[in-house]
Amino acid sequence: MHGDLSEYNMLYFRGTLFMIDVSQSVEHDHPNSLEFLRRDAGNVNDYFQRNGVRTMTVRELFDFCVEEAIGHTDEQMQAYLDVIAQKAEARGGNFSAEEQIESAVFMQAFIPKSLADVDIKHVDRCAHPDPKPGWNLNHRQ
Repeated sequence: MHGDLSEYNMLYFRGTLFMIDVSQSVEHDHPNSLEFLRRDAGNVNDYFQRNGVRTMTVRELFDFCVEEAIGHTDEQMQAYLDVIAQKAEARGGNFSAEEQIESAVFMQAFIPKSLADVDIKHVDRCAHPDPKPGWNLNHRQ
């Protein structure tokens, strides 16, 4: 992850994008890598939106970077990008109120880095708001 990506750190020359000022970049296993990626995605989207470019949502961009189900081949990634480009075009450059709220929530949401970061008691309540006495994710009676 770049960690401080903005329009000032991207150079486009002869059909190639160059990222500069990468001294603070981190690997994917860094404890804050997903936070940095989310911030970088938001910065890039903000820049292009200010300049009239129809963009994917920050969440769509983030998912493109991390979602394994998209695939690893050029064809799989291009297929995903084609679908997202159609969505962006259909939006007409304007995010709905619901998309704006979802984006704001996503930008503030806690992103667990491992299962150790997840409160199992909270997961129990979310998955089963009225569990049987003594029931939890770790042990079923």
